[in-house]
This record gives sequence, structure tokens and C-alpha cells, in this order.
Amino acid sequence: MSVVGDIALGSEAANGTKGNIFSGGTLQIGAADSAHRIIIRGNSSANNVNQLNILEYGDIGLHAGATGGTETNSMWIKSGGNVGIVPTFPEV
Repeated sequence: MSVVGDIALGSEAANGTKGNIFSGGTLQIGAADSAHRIIIRGNSSANNVNQLNILEYGDIGLHAGATGGTETNSMWIKSGGNVGIVPTFPEV
């Protein structure tokens, strides 16, 4: 899918910056099975305002400094709660 302009959901108006998705409150991006979701809760949410939640059944990897499509491990949060920051990898 190619996005030329902005996409506005609900009553939120797009601000003219190309290629963005806007929501009038809570925006969720996720898989059909609900085991993998990113939830952005903004000012207009009634509860839990101004939060970024990542819900993942498995491990979460953050890859800073990736170039040319290559993932560069920076930090891992394992599903059991262990955290590793490169160069260490948390135990399973």
C-alpha cells in the first residue's frame, strides 16, 4: 500500500504532514489474534491518557541504528521479564 497523504480516523483532522495516521483518541495496531498490539492513548482518552503500550505474547526487540534493512540488536525484553541491553542477551 502506498500512502500519498495523511489518513485521519474518527474526528481527528490530519495536520498536513504526508504519510501519517491520526486518530481522535486511542489508536491500536495489531494482529487478528490480539497477541501482538501497539496501543497509543492520547489526550482525548477517558482513561490511561498519554501512554504507549506494547502488548506482545513473545519477546520484544528494539533495533536502533539499523541500516539497509538489517536489524541491529540494541535491547531485548524477553517474555519472562528479563531485559538485555547489547552486548548482553537476557537468559530465556
